[in-house]
Amino acid sequence: MLSFKQHVQLDEGNVLQQKVNKHVTQGRSVGALSPEGSHTDTPEKLNAAHHEMKSDLEKARKAGHIGGWSGPHKGEYRYASDSGEEHVGHEGSYMVHAKEAGKEHHDKMVGALSKIGNKHKQQSVLSVNHEGSAKWHHLENSPKKGQIEDKGKLKYNKPLEKDKVEGRTKFKSGHSFTSY
Repeated sequence: MLSFKQHVQLDEGNVLQQKVNKHVTQGRSVGALSPEGSHTDTPEKLNAAHHEMKSDLEKARKAGHIGGWSGPHKGEYRYASDSGEEHVGHEGSYMVHAKEAGKEHHDKMVGALSKIGNKHKQQSVLSVNHEGSAKWHHLENSPKKGQIEDKGKLKYNKPLEKDKVEGRTKFKSGHSFTSY
């Protein structure tokens, strides 16, 4: 007999996908960011970065800039190296949701994500508004600094299409999200 969690994962996708859908269908924006990168090249630095990220997210929650967060969610991500070469990396990201529905709360959440992302030397953070439109917000460490890149609607994919990698995010459960 399947547990409730296994049943839900089989019928509705993975637990993270359910969290994203829950917030978006309630009109709240969601976002994602990670503390990982070339500056977290040792286990000690990696653990310290995650500890600091959790602390920063909790401070943003208590200040009312975000509604909450979860993570780290281990995943596979496509990125460009400093030389411009594209790679697939593995890192832990945090999902964040806006405190309430509406543009004001979306903007507060994106501001908090950008501030925390810059602190953690990230190139970009992801936001998804209540309509499911995904955008990359390029930060201070990005060659596209200050630009907002529209990635289209966030779609849930199962199984992962190996030949279509644009905007792909794959989670260790084998599920993926893609923006078109």
